Amino acid sequence: RPGELLEKMKSALPPPPPREPPPAPREEIPVPDLEPPPTKNDPADKKQGDAPESVPKPTPMRDAGGNVVPDNAIKLIELRRGFANYHFNRKQQTRFIERLRKRAIAEPPPWKTTNSEGATWRIEGSAVLPPSRDQAIGDEVSIEVLLGDRQVVGRLGDAQFVAENPSDLADAIDRRDALGGLVTALAQWRRMVTLGPGRFGDTTAWGTAPVAGSSVLRDWTIGIDGDLETHFYQSSTSDRLEKVEVFVGRDDDPAELWVAPEIDAWATLSDSEMSEDDRPVAASLTPRDGEVLLELRYGLDWSLAARVRWIQAGSNNRGGTAEGVRP
Repeated sequence: RPGELLEKMKSALPPPPPREPPPAPREEIPVPDLEPPPTKNDPADKKQGDAPESVPKPTPMRDAGGNVVPDNAIKLIELRRGFANYHFNRKQQTRFIERLRKRAIAEPPPWKTTNSEGATWRIEGSAVLPPSRDQAIGDEVSIEVLLGDRQVVGRLGDAQFVAENPSDLADAIDRRDALGGLVTALAQWRRMVTLGPGRFGDTTAWGTAPVAGSSVLRDWTIGIDGDLETHFYQSSTSDRLEKVEVFVGRDDDPAELWVAPEIDAWATLSDSEMSEDDRPVAASLTPRDGEVLLELRYGLDWSLAARVRWIQAGSNNRGGTAEGVRP
């Protein structure tokens, strides 16, 4: 039976151990408040008349030869990653922008504004395009470019290019667009003139470099603005900007804007060392008085050649140029 089986099992088990009484509560021992030990430099421990402790002198800066660098030279040292001394590179950037503005802005600038906005560039003229099914070389079409802080517009005949944000400029170069590439290079040129190297972006003076294979080296400055990397090439003798290259990616050709303010300026680019493919097509154009020759290329392919003039913003004289505005 279940009841008898349960009783037999209980009787077979050993009795449970006796319960231990609960532990008595522990008595709390009060801990006295202890003051922190006096520090070594506690002024209360110093006796009257004791000399103050000497402060260790900083370790002097030394050059590669172990010589101490004088204080007046330390003021000219600017540390920056990748440079032994960025001070001299910054001086070259200052020289670059002063020369660039010297050839692009009158004194006083006719387009100077009283607010923080930059100058508006208005450029007009005529252009020729490479041969195509519906356009023979030699037929000129009108070209107009308007560049401002909030306006980047270009017109070439019936075609129009409008950049509403910086990505539109990069996309134009990716497409190898003739008008868009020209407008982008001019916009970067204007931006450097207006803002200077410090506000343009990450700007570096890279030294000198050849242009179109010529042995005559040009001063070379690079500015990075978002997705656009712009290379500026200046003549070391005439301060003239000769070429602007705008890169979007290292795997693609940049938009190359060749600039020739003087009628005989192409002679410095088209010397005997230049190959036939490198000779500018714009050199065959005959500029009128006050006009500037421009040519846009992607690699060895030329996309647009133009003769244009810089016109003062707001001027009603569409046939003249603002004094000192020429590049």
